[in-house]
Order: sequence, then C-alpha cells, then structure tokens
Amino acid sequence: MTLKSIRILFRALTFIILAAALGFCTLLLASCGTSKPPLTDGNRTGETSGTDTDTDTDTGEAPGTDESLITAKDSETCETPPDTILRVGSYNIKNGSQVNHNFKLIADDIIEMNLDIVGLQEVDQLTNRNGRIDTMKNLGQFTGYYYKFAKAISYQGGEYGVGILSRYPIESFEIIRLYSGGKEQRVLSHAVININGFQVDFFNTHLSYESRDIRDEQFKAVARKLADYQYFILTGDFNTSDTAEFTVIAKSFLVNPKKYVTFPGGKSHIDNIVLSENWAVIDSGTLEKGHSDHSMLWAEIKLQK
Repeated sequence: MTLKSIRILFRALTFIILAAALGFCTLLLASCGTSKPPLTDGNRTGETSGTDTDTDTDTGEAPGTDESLITAKDSETCETPPDTILRVGSYNIKNGSQVNHNFKLIADDIIEMNLDIVGLQEVDQLTNRNGRIDTMKNLGQFTGYYYKFAKAISYQGGEYGVGILSRYPIESFEIIRLYSGGKEQRVLSHAVININGFQVDFFNTHLSYESRDIRDEQFKAVARKLADYQYFILTGDFNTSDTAEFTVIAKSFLVNPKKYVTFPGGKSHIDNIVLSENWAVIDSGTLEKGHSDHSMLWAEIKLQK
C-alpha cells in the first residue's frame, strides 16, 4: 500500500469516527431536551400522628389507604352547597375487642348503614392488645374509604386515639390536643372533606370521663375551634348525657338530645353528633350489633340553602 493510499484511508476513518461521534451527541442532546421532570403535587409534610397538627398534602389514587388525600390546590371547590344527602355516624368501637379484632365486622356495620363519613373512638393502632393490627388501614381496605388517625396517647407498643373514615376525599387533616388536667390525653381531629366540590369540616373527638370541670374546658376549646367554620359536623363520645354541656357550642344542634341510648350498659346517651345550624336532619337512629359496648349513632342530613 502506497503512502498516498494510507493517507486517504486515514482521512476516511477519521471522517467516519467524527460523524459517529457527532451523531451520538445529537441523540444525547435530543434525549435530554425531551425528558420531563416527574409531576408532583407539592411538598409533603411528614405525618406524625402524635403532633398537634398533621398537614398531609399527598394526592391519592384510590381509597383505602392513608395516603389517599387530595390537596386543596388540586381539587375543585364551589361555594354553593350541592344537593347532596349525607349519612354520617359516630361509633365507639372499643378497640375492636368485642369482635376479637376482626375489623371486617366493624366495616360491615359501616357499609350496612351506608355511611358516607364516620367518626370512630377508642381506636388502637399497632398495639399489643389488638395483635399489632393497623386498625384504620384495615377498615380503609374493607370499606374502600379514605381514612385518617389521630393519636391521643402511646399505648402498649402502639397508639390509641380516634379515627375518621370517609367515602369522599380528605383534603387536609389536623390534630388538636385538648386540655386533659393530667388525666388521659384527649384530642380533637379535624378533616376537611371535599364533597362533590364543596368543602365540609368534619370533627371527631372523645372527651374525658374523669371530671366535669376538665370536660367543660374541653367543650370550650372545641367550641372555639368550631366557631371558625360555617359548615361543620362533630361526632364523638362526649362521656356525658347532660345536653347542657353542649350549649357552649354556638349555632349548632344535637342529633341525640336524650333520644337514643348509645351505651346500653349504662342506659346513657354519651355519644352524639353535633351539626352546624345550616344542616337539616332527614332521619337518624342507632345500630346495635354487639360489635362494641356502644351502639353506632347515625344521621341522614342535608344542607339547607
């Protein structure tokens, strides 16, 4: 091979190498230019059930998981109340001990009454006595509902408090610690629920039984909180049958003013549902299945325009 031929071959190889390199760079740049960052709904505050507030902002794909939340900025809201009839309930489930922690039976009660939202009291989360079961996750899976848990105290290796189940998306959630006078800590949970584009504030609590004075302070704190909201529903085991204790909550009325016995052993009316005055009660009642030492209290309600 002559020197001239070698030079020609060298130039050809150089051209091929440069062309290949240029093509690779072009493909690389094109790839970088078309890639998109993952879509997010914003930052998420880590969930700590024992804190005073819990401001989850995850979006949810399907009910039945604690992460099934829709953020306020991603949801559509309207100011006019929809023509929606709701069935709401209050249910002290006694940590599931009456059903040997078979929470499908509790879920069946909720489904049987066709409840849209229910406040639960005496809820165990991963405690030794309930076999380390995640109660709210179980109930969420059995019902297909969105759910949230509010820790009141640490107990037997887990947590004990109150919970909310909702057929409708929970947009935000907070936990308010109530004055408890050195006795068992009590909390008020607050869920903002999107009902067909309309926001309803749903509260759930379990007040102290030890002292009327302590409970009076708790009622005052609850009343101050409710005063900030126009459309509210409050469920709970209030540990009192004295309706006079509720009078501190302005512009509201009771579903159970000494009408339904919800704690049969004591023949008392300690469970109640408190509604802002813009709700109308269509029907109400109790469900007694022996699945707890309390009966479920339920009400069918509609917003008055």
